[in-house]
Amino acid sequence: MMIWIATALGYQRLSDMDIVVNFEYWNYAPNRYRLFHQFLMILHDNPLSIATLISLSFGICVTAAYFIIRPQHRDLQLFLLGVLLVGIFGYGYNAIIYPLLALVGKYKHHSLTPLLLIPLVLCKEFAFFVAVVFLLLYSRNKLSALIYGGLGTVSYLVVRFLILGNVTNSPSSAPLFTPLHMLSKFNLWFLGLNLWFLGIGCCVVILMVIATNKTKEKYLVIVTAIIASLLALWWEPQLWIPTLVLILAERRRSEEQ
Repeated sequence: MMIWIATALGYQRLSDMDIVVNFEYWNYAPNRYRLFHQFLMILHDNPLSIATLISLSFGICVTAAYFIIRPQHRDLQLFLLGVLLVGIFGYGYNAIIYPLLALVGKYKHHSLTPLLLIPLVLCKEFAFFVAVVFLLLYSRNKLSALIYGGLGTVSYLVVRFLILGNVTNSPSSAPLFTPLHMLSKFNLWFLGLNLWFLGIGCCVVILMVIATNKTKEKYLVIVTAIIASLLALWWEPQLWIPTLVLILAERRRSEEQ
């Protein structure tokens, strides 16, 4: 029920967006190369709106991830809190990554699991990166993780430069290297503006600290934090929840064995 409450709240937020402005923004990098998101855009108004499609895909994919992981007790609370942080802000554009990450985390030793890196990179490159790091930390098939990680990188480059064509980031979005951009945001915070950014960021960081118990989990969270701080905006919850899904899936699998 909590998953679909988050989905409904996200739908309400997405319904208020300016579709024309957002479609233009989503055709810049990096969204242009996130193929699941682009697929939903193609389906817009045939007959469902993009807001409905994003929300439904989020609810369905997160529900699938829940049934793959089947978190219990405190892990279930952490999972649902992560879903709420992503869902209520309408960050469900690339929801297909959640069941894929749940499979990677739960079946880390299976010989076919590294194959999932290829669809991951074509849906969201950040999720691909943390999945590669996860497999290098946890899997017995580290060589396969490196090979398919390389193939995933090549696939992304082919799609970006040879198939869809290279475009830059939107002029209104953060640059590729984000620390200076984040400092400009802090100036706004000191003026009393955009404090909710800091609040949500602190909530998700606290969530990740609570979720980590083992050394490898801490390594994965630290790597996530470094990349989110250097190449993204650390306060966005959708950057952290892929790591949470991997941790919870791996932990649940270990409990079952």
